[in-house]
Amino acid sequence: MKKRLMVTSIGLVASLGLAACSPTEEAGEASGDEEIELQEEEPTEEEESDDEESEEEDEEEEAEEDEEELEEDEDMDEEENGEDEETDEEENEEEGTSDLENVIATIDESEAEEEIVATAEADWADDYSMQEYVIGNQTEAYEALKSLEISEDVEATALSNAYDDWGYDFEMVQYVYGNQMEAYEEIQSLDLGGEEQEILESAQDKWGDDYEMVLYEYELQLDSYENLN
Repeated sequence: MKKRLMVTSIGLVASLGLAACSPTEEAGEASGDEEIELQEEEPTEEEESDDEESEEEDEEEEAEEDEEELEEDEDMDEEENGEDEETDEEENEEEGTSDLENVIATIDESEAEEEIVATAEADWADDYSMQEYVIGNQTEAYEALKSLEISEDVEATALSNAYDDWGYDFEMVQYVYGNQMEAYEEIQSLDLGGEEQEILESAQDKWGDDYEMVLYEYELQLDSYENLN
């Protein structure tokens, strides 16, 4: 009887021990599962590095695409600007409105005639012979100047300067323009050495596009230089 009671007691104690251990083991198993899940979710350093490299490559590709688009836009703008400039030049040539303008040709013909007559009458009052003479000479000079074909900047500048100085006195405009162009051609034909070139440049700095005075100054200074040396 005592043996049975002891066996029964041992069985109960064993059962209670197993029951007490069971929750702890379950908790341990659950904790292990969670750790596995966290390990699976957290990316490795290699994966993070690969992601960063991939992002950098994407950014570089985008930057290169943006640069290519910008270059294409600039090329298109340059082509359009070049086409616009060519079109403007063609229009100027067709319409005769280029920078190489004959300033006398822009004067209204009736206005020029009125100015010529009014000036002759004012200068010679009752001397009709002189009026006729002056009107004839001024009209002839006006017609000659108006028909000039201006093909170089120097011609346009010389004619414009003469007109600015003498206005509707077309005889004087013609005279000054002719002298300026002769002086310019002579300057262009000069055979210059080192000292001569310096003297000419000094004269040009002083007188600009007044070619008569440039030539005069050059010859004056060159003569003095040669006398001193």
